[in-house]
Amino acid sequence: MWYSSMIPKSLNKKTKKNLLKIKDKGKYTIGLRTIAKGILHYEPILSSQALEKDLEFVKKAGFKKVCIFRAGGLNKEYMKVMEKFV
Repeated sequence: MWYSSMIPKSLNKKTKKNLLKIKDKGKYTIGLRTIAKGILHYEPILSSQALEKDLEFVKKAGFKKVCIFRAGGLNKEYMKVMEKFV
């Protein structure tokens, strides 16, 4: 899982570098952060703009599968973003 909103920028950069190094990206699914509050109710919610940014990175990196957590928060804004990548 890559919760880019929950980790410092420096760790995000390292995470992205490591994701780019993965050889057979077709074997992996990238788990993105939540689009609704989680069980602890304090997790930052992924904005539609941040979702688009993360999905752009994942696509450019060569991954084919993504899992977005807490789909109960799915709305028209998120759908518009996701449609760009389907």
